[in-house]
Amino acid sequence: VFDRPAVLAVSRPIASSALPYLDAHADRELGDVPAIDDIVGAVAAEVRGRLAGRSPTVVEIAKAMGLSTRTLQRRLTVAGRDFGAVLDDVRRARAEALLADGGQNLAEIAHKLGYSEPSAFTRASIRWFEAPPSRMR
Repeated sequence: VFDRPAVLAVSRPIASSALPYLDAHADRELGDVPAIDDIVGAVAAEVRGRLAGRSPTVVEIAKAMGLSTRTLQRRLTVAGRDFGAVLDDVRRARAEALLADGGQNLAEIAHKLGYSEPSAFTRASIRWFEAPPSRMR
């Protein structure tokens, strides 16, 4: 993350042919970055970084964000969400991407989503997609 005034102060000329590339790259990279006041996006970003192997807890995420657990829960409630729903949304989006990739077996995908057992991933897949993960490939 760069300080906006410092970036704007850069006075080197940029070749006009590079601007479309830089714009596309910036849009792609900034797509996953939540707005500063977007608590749901910030929590989702923290969850994405901590999913593999186990499910992150609200206590762990609050601590990483420098908030008390209760403050994080209150802010999520004001935004109309709860921690479980944010975790579920992150898992679903990641599952879609991993299943579309097709390069990993279902046990590996379950692990990357933070499930301790592939059967828990199967139940979640049926809830999300109305189909088991084996049919989603």
